[in-house]
Amino acid sequence: MNTTIAYYNEHAQEYIEKSRDLGDQRVEDYFLSLLPHSARILDFGCGSGRDLKYFREHGFRAEGTDGSEEICYRASQYTGTKVRKLRFLDLEDLQSFDGIWARASIMHLRRSELPAVFYRMTNALVDGGIIYASFPYGSFEGTKDGCWYTYMDENRIRKIIDSINSLSIEDAWFSRAADPEKAQTTWMNLILRKD
Repeated sequence: MNTTIAYYNEHAQEYIEKSRDLGDQRVEDYFLSLLPHSARILDFGCGSGRDLKYFREHGFRAEGTDGSEEICYRASQYTGTKVRKLRFLDLEDLQSFDGIWARASIMHLRRSELPAVFYRMTNALVDGGIIYASFPYGSFEGTKDGCWYTYMDENRIRKIIDSINSLSIEDAWFSRAADPEKAQTTWMNLILRKD
């Protein structure tokens, strides 16, 4: 994780310029439709702040975190709200959020760390709260282009989610990468609910 954070600190501006216009608002809108009006949202690993800004502009009480100091600084400037510097495994909020948005973020953890992070996210949700998470689809785990990536498939994610008593998969679907340079990458999208 330290290597990945160092990469984002060093390449923050390049990453933000490349990723800011790659969102798919259909996914954001679907996520928001599952939440009460003005729900509290954690954008967990908010990157450029693109989705965080969208949520706030649509009347939701959204806050962002990221592990990279440079990304936090630039996302704060872009969104007009302070982005908290936080590593995924340091999340300690309890029953604070109606929704947690983890688009292409927790994929930077090792597979062995994911159960603990899903457990922490579940604890941070109110009862009935939801998590959106996305991962590149497959079995790869390792370093690519200076960052750590963990790909997931149906069996691996189900094993993790089944290990957390109060969390269940509500919806799952596949999509293609929005980045033209990664158009061949298939993404697994998940909606999880705290029972």
